[in-house]
Amino acid sequence: MSKDFFRSNPDIELKVHVLSEENTTTLSGQYIGYCKVFDEQRRLHADGVTAAKETYRICIEKGCPADYRRTHEKEVISMMQELFD
Repeated sequence: MSKDFFRSNPDIELKVHVLSEENTTTLSGQYIGYCKVFDEQRRLHADGVTAAKETYRICIEKGCPADYRRTHEKEVISMMQELFD
């Protein structure tokens, strides 16, 4: 990558950490899992509210990140509606 993007200074080395794997032990992994479920639900339901509620229900069953969602259900669904409608 260094040669492609930093031709004037080829001594620069760039490392990138890509978050792509669902892992229920890390917050970023839980978020990735949550987004994957929501993406699938958006394809199944034309209505963003229904997709948000189904995502919420499925993720509660799977247990990713359950603690926050259980105490903030309405807020999470409302945020999802705003972001994806």
